[in-house]
Amino acid sequence: VNRSCTALKFAVDGSLRLFGATSDQKVIVIKIHNASSSSLSHTREKGNDSKDIGKLNLNATLEHTLSMLPGGGSGFVPVTHLETTPDGMWLAAGRNAMGGGAVQIFALKLDDEANFTSYKHWWSVPATEAPTACLGFTTGGREKANAALVVGCSNNSFYIFDVQRKRMSDWSLATGFPMCRSLPRELTHRPECMERLAFDPSSPNKFLMAGNGFFCVVDLDRPVPNHSDIYPPNHVKAKRFKQEGYDKVQKMDQKKGMNNMTICLRYGGMLFLDFVGANEMVVVEQPWLSVVNSLPDALERKLYGR
Repeated sequence: VNRSCTALKFAVDGSLRLFGATSDQKVIVIKIHNASSSSLSHTREKGNDSKDIGKLNLNATLEHTLSMLPGGGSGFVPVTHLETTPDGMWLAAGRNAMGGGAVQIFALKLDDEANFTSYKHWWSVPATEAPTACLGFTTGGREKANAALVVGCSNNSFYIFDVQRKRMSDWSLATGFPMCRSLPRELTHRPECMERLAFDPSSPNKFLMAGNGFFCVVDLDRPVPNHSDIYPPNHVKAKRFKQEGYDKVQKMDQKKGMNNMTICLRYGGMLFLDFVGANEMVVVEQPWLSVVNSLPDALERKLYGR
């Protein structure tokens, strides 16, 4: 491969495949194997330390090349997001663009019983109201056994699509389009957009939308509230949303069981956020003050007013 990569993603189903998006709008599939494939699988299953993995003789071969169909707006927009389902049946490739075809789905397996890959283009996701900011797959719960693709937009709205049936999910259809009109103001009027999605294995109908300085907890079993709770409530960034009548509306939402989409402002400068197990999450942050303190002294400082 003589092209630069714009996104990378390892398969999470244990198939030892690496998906890479290249600058010419293609997605390559690399198969990783060992001279003795059974030893690599044994090492992966047993969770042996990095010393044992380093002793393996790993090889990589180009297995397949997928071509993105035209779409996602005019001009050249490279693929920036790659996501696979836990069962290894679907691959989603997304671009930071809006319009039909900005997100495309590929079928990696024909069904649950298939032990071979098909690499078939399955569907081009319809246009959303804003450019794609992040992608993520969830399964089970309200969406039953069908794979559900969550597409987060740059205006902090999101849509859920039923990949198997090639349509928007019932939840998104009931919420309406454009979704930003139905979401709480505390979410859609934030100065920063979401950058990643995280799914808790123990709660299939819940997921997190996270940006650099916030994350929002979405519960698909609860209705969309008029206002979002903010934690901690006395945070300096929460004051701009507390207007006259805010507390009254918030209490009414709680009585109606609409306390959903809580926004957490406890962490700042988040570089990583994801679940490592049921009800167990890791957050890596780099506060802005630590960045400022690491900068060298200024060579010249302008003193205004003198």
